[in-house]
Amino acid sequence: MLRTFLEFCTNQLPTDLFNFLTNHTETSTNSVSVAGFLVVSTDYGWDFYIDEDADEESAYPELTDLLSSSGAMFARFDRDAPESEMLPTYNDYDEYEVFGGPL
Repeated sequence: MLRTFLEFCTNQLPTDLFNFLTNHTETSTNSVSVAGFLVVSTDYGWDFYIDEDADEESAYPELTDLLSSSGAMFARFDRDAPESEMLPTYNDYDEYEVFGGPL
């Protein structure tokens, strides 16, 4: 099965959501439900899957709309990915400090 996904820079996560994920996903095997999404931690960021069973409003409605309209299976937010014009940029922090140093 071929799965398509959208890739974004972690700078394109809203600050509150970025901070929440940073504090709640510490290893690459951690996952967490975040209003409207199942979020899985990766070595360099997070994969966002739409949670079809969620009762809450989306924590990131722009991403929900983008995933739904594009047909992509999930969105990957990676510290090394270039910023995309598809979503706004929210943060200008030094991601190398946040994620534990340079590659």
